[in-house]
Amino acid sequence: MSLNTNVKELTQCLKEVKKAQDSLDNLLDFVDLMKNIKESFPGDVATPAEKVKEISSTAAPYIKEIKAIFDGELNKLPINDEEVYDAAKKLVLYHGDHMQVLIWAEQQKANHEPDSYWWRYWEGITGNVKKDIAEHQKQL
Repeated sequence: MSLNTNVKELTQCLKEVKKAQDSLDNLLDFVDLMKNIKESFPGDVATPAEKVKEISSTAAPYIKEIKAIFDGELNKLPINDEEVYDAAKKLVLYHGDHMQVLIWAEQQKANHEPDSYWWRYWEGITGNVKKDIAEHQKQL
């Protein structure tokens, strides 16, 4: 990847990879449907359906490989502490409840592999919200 690659671009690429994987899954669902109706349908749909399955099976590892490359590049990027701080402040401002933001951020973090870029991002959000809670408690 070029030095200009950023989080937004890599995340967009990963969204497109997800769409490709979903499309592949839909193709395999289609193949299953064709296999199921072959008995009641007056034509040979099983043979072309098998070809579609073969193509899908050939493509699947390449989609996984592409995903791994984008994930690897994204996970190498450092977290911008200032952006995470600002994001945490905005979340608290918009939601108005530190605990609600903390719970939500923990849920978001749980959706990602430990030490991945987005896991570290959400870890930063939770850390900043916890600091903010501690500061508010000191003021009381």
